[in-house]
Amino acid sequence: VEEVQVSGLGAPAEYGSYTGAVVNSVTKSGGNVHAGLFDVYYTKDSLYSDNTDASIEAANPSLAIPAQFRKRLDINAQLSGPLVKDKLFFFVAAQRFEVTDNPSGAIEDVTEVSPRFNTKLTWQPGPNDNLSLNFQWDNYNVRGRCDYADALCSQQITVDQDSPEAIWGLQWRHLFGTRTFAEVKYTGWWGYYYLDPQV
Repeated sequence: VEEVQVSGLGAPAEYGSYTGAVVNSVTKSGGNVHAGLFDVYYTKDSLYSDNTDASIEAANPSLAIPAQFRKRLDINAQLSGPLVKDKLFFFVAAQRFEVTDNPSGAIEDVTEVSPRFNTKLTWQPGPNDNLSLNFQWDNYNVRGRCDYADALCSQQITVDQDSPEAIWGLQWRHLFGTRTFAEVKYTGWWGYYYLDPQV
């Protein structure tokens, strides 16, 4: 996201009568300079302590052991730039997020794997027209999820969550002058949210 605008009471008249807030976000676009970003975050259980000694656990078998982290991995990459200078630009981003935790209580490891992909193509045929096409896909997967407090949950009532989604949009903007413009937008969404019992 390149820019976010949040309006509450006193927003411009174009929003009409509404309650709550108006949130407008602008996704990143490419420009005339090629640019990129790559970062990785990784950690695992051997890199930190849970502050619970084994002798304390043995003497207190009913003690709720704090959540133990097994693995965290977050890989991000972005690339943008021109396809045709001053006319056609691209932006593409991808992420892979993985986490494995061993929560307190009677649940074994809970694993999340969530890949994401986002792209945007912007075409400016002339100084008064702008056409953009964007597409986003992500797949949120959790194995061993429990909707109750982890300490009260058991492995028999956990679920596997599978919830992919795709979002797309097409936008055309034409400037008639310094004070007048027209904008046409088309957006769509596809997805589902499944919770399948593990047992």
